[in-house]
Amino acid sequence: AAALFATLMRVADSHDPSAACSEAAQSLESLGFDVEYLTVAQGDSLETKWVSGKMRVFAAVRLGGVRLIDNVACRQ
Repeated sequence: AAALFATLMRVADSHDPSAACSEAAQSLESLGFDVEYLTVAQGDSLETKWVSGKMRVFAAVRLGGVRLIDNVACRQ
């Protein structure tokens, strides 16, 4: 769970969070996670059109038999 949160924070703090998602998913997979989704969307509507101050990074992953979900606010 700590690795998932740390990865989401790196995406949220990146210059281009949307572009960072692919690299972040690969990083999680290299740690043994099965990534269901890792995306950036508006927190209130889940639309992917960028609106400064409203964007969040969302993820769902599996590790063993456990499904983990999390989201964090983008800094931009």
